[in-house]
Amino acid sequence: MEPTYIIREVQIRSENRKKDGLELVICKGDIILDKGFKFEVLPAARDFTKPITRKKLTKAPFKESERLLRIKELLSKGEKALPAPKPNLSAEIENLLSKREYLYLHFPDGYRFEAGNLSFLKRISNEIDFFLK
Repeated sequence: MEPTYIIREVQIRSENRKKDGLELVICKGDIILDKGFKFEVLPAARDFTKPITRKKLTKAPFKESERLLRIKELLSKGEKALPAPKPNLSAEIENLLSKREYLYLHFPDGYRFEAGNLSFLKRISNEIDFFLK
């Protein structure tokens, strides 16, 4: 059952003017009780015979270790890597490495990302082994 309303209750503390907040998700059929100083939600009857499905928090289809292995494969096999690099080899390598700065930021020249520098890419390939352990 999808939530239809979200009630946000905000209270401001007078001693330090900070806000305390509370969000209540209200679904169709729920009953809201206003007790003066706080809200209480009585959930409607739900069908608990159906299994609860949970969504992953990340939208990423692959684990970080799988991405590191993909980078390693692209660096070692080049265009012969399976599946074939999309849209091209250098673009996929640059896309994967630009999001994984921890692989090269500690290099003396790591502050400038050089996907075309062969020496730079070889050092990254060696670093991947360390992170895969």
